[in-house]
Amino acid sequence: MKIDTDQIKNKKFTAPIKSELQKHSQEYRVLATLRYLFPNRFENMVTGEAPDLQDKKNSIGIEATSAVEWRDMRASREFANLQQKNGNNEKHKRAIISTGYSFLTIKEGKFAICTSGTSDGEKVFFKKA
Repeated sequence: MKIDTDQIKNKKFTAPIKSELQKHSQEYRVLATLRYLFPNRFENMVTGEAPDLQDKKNSIGIEATSAVEWRDMRASREFANLQQKNGNNEKHKRAIISTGYSFLTIKEGKFAICTSGTSDGEKVFFKKA
């Protein structure tokens, strides 16, 4: 499976990813991983609905799930809203802090959220991004 990253390399995103698109993205990632690890066993596997991944020839079905702690999900959603400048920014900041996350300044006008201290190596990585 060839993944063409050139299509999105310079794309400017204007909104958070919709949950339906994120779900499909996760399903394709699972499919890519299975095909990479077991190319012969999952060569007939395709995405579908109920189950998410299907191989009708070999009667195999896989339901892809993602487990996310509710605090992480809420912090991520509020951070996306904050980045889009949707509504009351102070409200979004308070909601993020209430989940146990804090703000980390990366460079002027750019920041991230984290639940713990960030190593110097991570700071350098993000500054270069």
